[in-house]
Amino acid sequence: MPCAKTAISAHLDLNAAPVAGEIVEVSKTGAKLHMDRPLEVGSFVTVELKSMSLFGEVRHCQTRFADAYAVGLRSHDVSDPKPQTATTSR
Repeated sequence: MPCAKTAISAHLDLNAAPVAGEIVEVSKTGAKLHMDRPLEVGSFVTVELKSMSLFGEVRHCQTRFADAYAVGLRSHDVSDPKPQTATTSR
């Protein structure tokens, strides 16, 4: 199902710099991402959204045009947002 394009950052592993992109479609089983660089098919990534994290496997990656890639991601897990810490003013 198409969705409002939402900026994301995808993490291939804990030591690598995040990859910029956006999520453009979501379904019960996965998501379609537009990324700034290709992601290797079969690799596992964590996609950080404002309100949650999505962990999944790259199922396909196709060149859209120069330096832009369409990535199909199969969801394995979704985490809830991180708890907000309460702030008090004095």
